[in-house]
Amino acid sequence: MPGDRARVEAWQAFTRRLAEHGALPVAWLPMSPALVPAEALRYTELHCLDGAHGLRALRARKAGTAAAAPVSPPTVPAAAPAADSPTGAVSRHALLPALLTRLACCVRVEPGLLRALRRLDADAAAEPGLEAIVWSYAPVVAAGSRFCEITPAYVAAYRDRFFALAAAEQQEILRRILDAHAWRGRSTESAELLIWQAHARQEAVSDEFVARIDEARDWFARFGAGGRSVLGDAAGYAGDLFHRHGDDRAWIAANSPLLAPIWALAGVDDIPAGLQPADVAAARQRGAAVASTWRLQQQNDRFVLLPDRGEAGRWPTLTLEGGVVCGLRTDAGWRQRWLEPCAAPLTLPLAHAAKLSEIALDSGRRHYRLLRLQRPPWAKELARDGHGLYLDVDCNGVVQRFRWIDPGEFMMGSPPDEPERREDEVQHPVTLSRGFWLADTACTQAFWQAVTGKNPSHFQGDPGNPVESVSWDEVQTFIGKLRRRLPGLPARLPTEAEWEYACRAGTTTPFSFGDQITPDRVNYNGNYPYAGGKIGRYRGQTVPVASLPANAWGLYEMHGNVWEWCADRFGAYPTGPQVDPQGPRTGVARVLRGGSWRYNGRYVRSACRLGNEPDGRHDAIGFRLALGPGEQVLSPAEPVTRKGLAAEPTTRRSRTTESSSTAPLA
Repeated sequence: MPGDRARVEAWQAFTRRLAEHGALPVAWLPMSPALVPAEALRYTELHCLDGAHGLRALRARKAGTAAAAPVSPPTVPAAAPAADSPTGAVSRHALLPALLTRLACCVRVEPGLLRALRRLDADAAAEPGLEAIVWSYAPVVAAGSRFCEITPAYVAAYRDRFFALAAAEQQEILRRILDAHAWRGRSTESAELLIWQAHARQEAVSDEFVARIDEARDWFARFGAGGRSVLGDAAGYAGDLFHRHGDDRAWIAANSPLLAPIWALAGVDDIPAGLQPADVAAARQRGAAVASTWRLQQQNDRFVLLPDRGEAGRWPTLTLEGGVVCGLRTDAGWRQRWLEPCAAPLTLPLAHAAKLSEIALDSGRRHYRLLRLQRPPWAKELARDGHGLYLDVDCNGVVQRFRWIDPGEFMMGSPPDEPERREDEVQHPVTLSRGFWLADTACTQAFWQAVTGKNPSHFQGDPGNPVESVSWDEVQTFIGKLRRRLPGLPARLPTEAEWEYACRAGTTTPFSFGDQITPDRVNYNGNYPYAGGKIGRYRGQTVPVASLPANAWGLYEMHGNVWEWCADRFGAYPTGPQVDPQGPRTGVARVLRGGSWRYNGRYVRSACRLGNEPDGRHDAIGFRLALGPGEQVLSPAEPVTRKGLAAEPTTRRSRTTESSSTAPLA
């Protein structure tokens, strides 16, 4: 074979010995003359069975010379996508990558199917030797006596190439596959149909194939539902299917509900990439799920789950509902495994904790994600205390502390029976899918002055007082200056949903402290208490930040002291569920939350909101910063038409559920 010098020399030596004893070997080769090296003609009569040369023998080029040059096929740099692909002139045949791409969606390739796919274009049809090259193309192709297939290490890459083919060619490939495998039974045909659909262009999935694809999906659904009662070796089929095609994430993700029950039949715990945690749990869960509480801990180089005994610790407490889909990200990539929390301790499947960068635990309705954090260069300190993870940001010697806020779900707006609510406080479920950092206090006058060199506040008796008399536009300018002073700092205002979620800190009452407040907890106008409460102290000004009790998440003065700007435009609430809401896309006024020293008890509720023009200032208006992903609004707002604080606020109230959380791995 050209390109394999040892084989060529061995063939020449064999045919020379025959010729020396008066025997002339005659060979009939299923290939074109382009694949025949000139040296092979010196002592052999060769005939090519390519349909173009009839029965005529090939003539030796430069007969009698030992230096006859081989006739090598056209070559390309590489026929397979991996570094350990076969080498040599034949293995780099220019037509080989295209032919292997046509085989990509096949579960098995018999000689007849290989020939049918080779004949799809004229150039490949004229070279029957490609079939032999494919059959011997290890390690890309595994071949036996009856069929061959692209090996698991290479099949996903060739299926990616398949997507780039024209829709018409993809359709013709499927026709030939179905025609060749009509006799094979439903398992082969169904798998090939769904694999093809996952990698074909949308326009290729025409009405011609829709019914067949639906039948394939129905077959997989019935096979998975039948479980081990299916005749034959169901577990063996399931294991073989995922061994050969388990690296095809696109196919698995597109058919996760169908494939998860079949994966479960294989009896393995390693979960192929693409299977959704909910589908895995539905397939593996035995009986009704019973909720139990566990604590994640690190023990030497392992992470383990231990039954929670109510002890305080730096690691989070997790509620699990039956089995767990455990996802782990290391420098080797992402892997998932099914765990049954039936024995303690439950060790996570990881050899070295130091290499771990992410843990994801999915159990029932609860989803936990833990990330390893490194102290950012702009942070002075990253640590934990009794309220959880925090980091400190230092600007010119003035420190602002930020608390990590886990993602989660809550009810935004107030319920109909909350006293002193307004009709536009429509309660609706909100999901915050990403955690964020929130300042534990309103921005102080000292921190503002460290960034800008000025102090616009009315109450300047203490540099620890919250900065006030700042407009929304001025806050955006401040954030821009802060980000320039500390490159990489993702400073922004919180969204309105983030603000209320953090203010509530898991509560559903009008205040994070309960159904009522008093001036010893909140700085508001105590002459006008909430919902029939007792008259109390009215300070008539701001107080230093962190001088009143924090809520359960370690956030100070979320109620009262100063109103706090949010990133959102002010507008009516949506009525349906929302995920990471950013507020209305149009409008003038910006949202204020939290109430202030000047306002009565009604306005300092968790749900209460106002709208104010973005260039408006007031000695009752300040802000607190957030860090992390979010919509950055750093440009001045549109011209305004409304002056002064709104006469009446809109209200909100929430109810939290322990559905989703993220905790950094410090």
